[in-house]
Amino acid sequence: MRASSRIEKKHKRFKRLVSLILIISILTILLVFLLNSNYFNIDKITIKGNEKITKEKLLHTSSINFGENIFRISTRQAEESIRKLPYVKTVKIRRELPRTISIGVVEREEKVLLKDISMYYILDEEGYLLGNTDSNNDNLPVILGLKTERIDPGDNLFANMEVKELEDLIKESEYLNLLKEIEAIEIENQKNVNILINNGINVAFGPLSNVKYKVGLLSEIFNHSKENEIEIREIIMNRGEHPIIVTDN
Repeated sequence: MRASSRIEKKHKRFKRLVSLILIISILTILLVFLLNSNYFNIDKITIKGNEKITKEKLLHTSSINFGENIFRISTRQAEESIRKLPYVKTVKIRRELPRTISIGVVEREEKVLLKDISMYYILDEEGYLLGNTDSNNDNLPVILGLKTERIDPGDNLFANMEVKELEDLIKESEYLNLLKEIEAIEIENQKNVNILINNGINVAFGPLSNVKYKVGLLSEIFNHSKENEIEIREIIMNRGEHPIIVTDN
């Protein structure tokens, strides 16, 4: 009985080993077929979500080529390459069998300009440098007085300069639909910031502290003035807890 039991165990182990070898062999054959079959050669690449970046630029950066086997490309490496483009916020590349690659991007949006000596740096709301321009054709808010060292497209200006509060100011203004009303943000130093609104209103914003609360308060003041047709000339927020509102009346 014992000998029979041992033989049965060895037989079962042998059968498992043969089954494993068979499965590995089938998978290997399948993998070789997938990697070498012309049936899976890419003949269509769709690109969605791009406005500032051309399809040609995205395709070139991805290093994905028509006629290439769909299983031989590395979607991870292609995503990493595309993500280095300044305007790219997120990117996702998917295989759509048998022969299609789908590239979807979310672009960073131009929100403010940073005035340098002879040009403007284009920034998104998080402070990422998207490029530069000679003029403010899109009438974006301009940041003045912020000294910069060498920065390259794709760098995060706010992180490098440790002005996180400025990012909060821009993000909260955008969230409250106030950013489009701003003409300029003048930074004399961290304790003295002035904001010029498009209709000529000067805001003595004061220090870059408690920013979200102060921007929320500023938004409430503007909404109230519009609803009640109050002409505001100046808002002083650096002389105590409560703002001083100077009107034409």
